[in-house]
Formats: sequence, C-alpha cells, structure tokens
Amino acid sequence: MEEVPQEKAQYVLDKPLKDGLAIVRRVADGQVFLSYEFDIDKRPELGDLHTLYDRGAYASAAEVLNHENLIGLTGPIRTFPYQGWGSKNDAQHYILWDWCDAGTLDNILREPPFSPTLEGFLPESLVWHVANSMLKALMWLHEGWRVRYDPFKGFKREVYRMDEDWMPIFHRDIEPRNIYFQSPRGIETYGTCKLGNFGKCYISGRMRDEVALGVGVDINNRIPGGGVGMTTKEGDPPLEDVYKRWKEGYAVDDFRNQKKSHRPYSAIDELFALGAILYRMMTGRRLPGPDACEFCPCNHINNEQGCSHVCTPDVDLNKLFPTSSKYSEDLREVVRRLLAVPGGTVHAVEDYEWAWERYQYWKEDTPDGKIYRDELDNKIFCLDNEKRRKEAEWKSQEIGAGAA
Repeated sequence: MEEVPQEKAQYVLDKPLKDGLAIVRRVADGQVFLSYEFDIDKRPELGDLHTLYDRGAYASAAEVLNHENLIGLTGPIRTFPYQGWGSKNDAQHYILWDWCDAGTLDNILREPPFSPTLEGFLPESLVWHVANSMLKALMWLHEGWRVRYDPFKGFKREVYRMDEDWMPIFHRDIEPRNIYFQSPRGIETYGTCKLGNFGKCYISGRMRDEVALGVGVDINNRIPGGGVGMTTKEGDPPLEDVYKRWKEGYAVDDFRNQKKSHRPYSAIDELFALGAILYRMMTGRRLPGPDACEFCPCNHINNEQGCSHVCTPDVDLNKLFPTSSKYSEDLREVVRRLLAVPGGTVHAVEDYEWAWERYQYWKEDTPDGKIYRDELDNKIFCLDNEKRRKEAEWKSQEIGAGAA
C-alpha cells in the first residue's frame, strides 16, 4: 500500500464556533483568523465565490481586499481536521477572514461606556482613529490609493497609487455595524479598525467620456464623484441610466420622487455616510437624513430657511459644539467637510490628506493627542525593540569572543 505523504499544518484550530465557523491560528506568526468551511454543497450561498475560485480569479478578488483597513480574505486554503500533522487525503477547504475580536462600532454605540453630554460623547482619539482608518479604506476602494511608511527614510509617510486604471468599488453599506475592531497588538491605543461586510459592493466603470454616456455634462467636474464612477444604492443598473437619472434629479432637485434604491449613488454618499458616523460618535445622536421629513424634501443640515411645519430639528454644523467642547476644532472641521451640503466632497484621498494634516496638529499640540498611540507609533516602537535586541546579541557575541 502506498504511503500517504504527511504535511505539517500551516494553521491550527483554536476554537470551534457555531454555524461552521472556527477560530484558527497561523503557525508561522500566531496570527488569528476566522475560518468558514468552503463547501457549496453545504453552503450554496458561496456559489459565486466558488465560481471565481474555479476560474482562477479568486486570488484577484482577494487581492482587492488586501488592505489593512478592510477585513481581508485569505484562501481558500487546504487545511486539516487535526491540529499539528494530517494527511493530504483528509484535506478540507476553508475561507479565512481577519478576526476582529474587539467587536464593532455599533456595539460601542449601543452599549457605550458612558452617556453623551453637551460637551460630547466618545473620546476624540477614537473618533480620529475611525476617521483615518475609514478614509484609508475608502480611498483604496474608490480610487486605488493607499499609504505606506518607509522605515529607511524615518518612516516617511507616502500616499501612492498602484493602478492607474483602477475600477471604483462602492461598499454601499457604510454603517457602524460594518466597522470592526481588532484588539491592540502592541502599544497602540486601539487595535486596527476595519471595514467589513462586502455583500452589497459594486464595481463601477470609470465613466469619463461624456459623449459615450450621452448625458451632455462635464462628468469630472459636475457629477458627484466625477471620474470615480457612480451606481445606485442597490442593484446593478446600466451606468448610462444612472447618469441620466442623476441629471434629471439634479435639475429638479428632487430625489424623493425616486425609490431610495434607485437614486444615483457615488463617492459623495459614502463619504457623507462616514461623516454621519463621526457625528454620531461625537454627539450620541443620529444625523437627520434626506428622508427625515415625511412632508417635504427639506434639508435639515445647515438649514437657514427652516421648515414651515413641525419637523425634524435642524443641525447647524457651524455650531456643532460650544467652544468648551471636548473635541478640537481640527476634528470638527473634518466632520464639516465630510458633511458639506450641498455639493459635498468627492475624493476620499483628498479628504484623507486634509484630515491627516489636522490629525497631526491634534496629536502634537494637545494633551490627549500626545498620549495617544497609533499604528505608526507601534511600528516605530517594534522596530526600535528589534534594533535593541540585535545590538544586545552582537554585544553578547563580542563579549563571548573576547572571553574565548
């Protein structure tokens, strides 16, 4: 009888969970993942994902999610039912996701450690953490921009683009329940913040040619998210129809006559949604949306006219907090920019760069900022520790050589 080759497992089971889920640990570095059995016979909802795998496109799809602020996808990988050693004949397929063991932002908002006050709600450091993390996630999804730090140049920050022909990706569900946290792994104040749940994602064409669209407008300058694509809140409509619908709705300034799911949806909507989340983190209140009033399409953000009837209270972002607020003016400026109405912001990368500059002011010039530790602080700390460890080894070797 032919001997079955033995192979050491790359992952080991830490803890089985319900519904076919389990927590597994990578042997090489101890990193923890959430595993999900990749079997379409048992889980027909994985059919589309399995089709990608069969066509050899799975790796490309996983690469799109390969970002520090997205819940990344690893595998499917061949693993074994037993910890340690196993037979290749017993191999099974699993999907591995980043394990976000610290819960979601929705958990924090529903069960906050303390109640909102007139001065504010959640700590400013946490608001900055979510703002910077989600802007990095959105600028990657929308336009393929990401951030790196060069340890050989003093950890100089660089924002770079990997693909000039990037196809914009819209998440279409920017909500607190889809913002996840991992536990800190070093000296950082908070663990990594990640955007997850990509069930509603849409890949949009980069519609720059107004002639091809037949809408007769300067797309890059006048359409929200111009040059970054557009879709609807739900479904998969032809882009030409979406742009025409946007033009008609823009002309009459009345989107309420359209179903929510049919309204044009662009980068502005996702950045506005992030601004609304930050507003809630700072106030404990939800921002009134475009459908807050059942009587008319009135706008309740920075509304100077007011409504002629009893309606949802207006929000004046210029008076977001009193001057004695627990939040810096830098953070308030970031929120105002994301919630700018009308018009709104378009490019997440521009918002990130703008926010990063103000974040640095807060971090360097305020008492809370000076004690806050972010991912870069942790990288520098770990590198310094590694440097000291190697120096100690070299010194020990020199002493040993001298004694010999």
